[in-house]
Amino acid sequence: MSCDCFSSNTLHRHRFLVVLFGTLDYDGRVQRMIEVLSGLGDVTIVDVSRSGDILGPVTDEIDRVSVQLPAGGTKMFRHLRFWWAGLRVCRRIKPDVVVAEDYFTTMLGWLAARLSRSHLIYDAHELIIPDPEQQMGRRDRIWYLLERWVVPRADLVIAANLERAGEMAKHYHLACLPEFMRNIPSERCNAVDEGQLVSTYRGLMRHDADERIILYQGHMALSRGIGRFVEAMAH
Repeated sequence: MSCDCFSSNTLHRHRFLVVLFGTLDYDGRVQRMIEVLSGLGDVTIVDVSRSGDILGPVTDEIDRVSVQLPAGGTKMFRHLRFWWAGLRVCRRIKPDVVVAEDYFTTMLGWLAARLSRSHLIYDAHELIIPDPEQQMGRRDRIWYLLERWVVPRADLVIAANLERAGEMAKHYHLACLPEFMRNIPSERCNAVDEGQLVSTYRGLMRHDADERIILYQGHMALSRGIGRFVEAMAH
């Protein structure tokens, strides 16, 4: 991984291809990434949509290609269809830099960068390094192996915080520490009055002083650790 190949002079008004196996409207991290990249060059994003989705507006400077994925079919088929669409866009625009968002796009990003002979940025939204104390499922292991292949070959790796950057550098034997960009903004919003909060979200109202409420935001899947919260209810 090269640590200095992305100087401001190198990226000045270049063409960026951002690939996201998700919907841009629901991913604030990618929205911030695009905001940064648009100040350096022309940005094209390839994301996914489903039939009936109402996509939000994108600025005139951003070229958006939303790949409509069918509700049926296997997960592998949907991924391959997205990869094929991303490579077609890559061949059309010939980007200078490919930005692969999250581990779902590691191999697509690497293939697109090879196809266009461009630089590759891998933006790791999550940390998927195996935990020695937990058995990794087949699906998660496949994505981990793809990330393990791509990370050392990327020109720039971005983690979600400094601690994760250190873990990735150590595990993947990187020559230098990845950059990092937090998943949450550094600015803090003004505090909301508790009465207003409870009246808006009735589920937050406690029935007694000892009641504990857990808020979860993200994909509803046991693989995300939700089971631990459910088991903790007994205590």
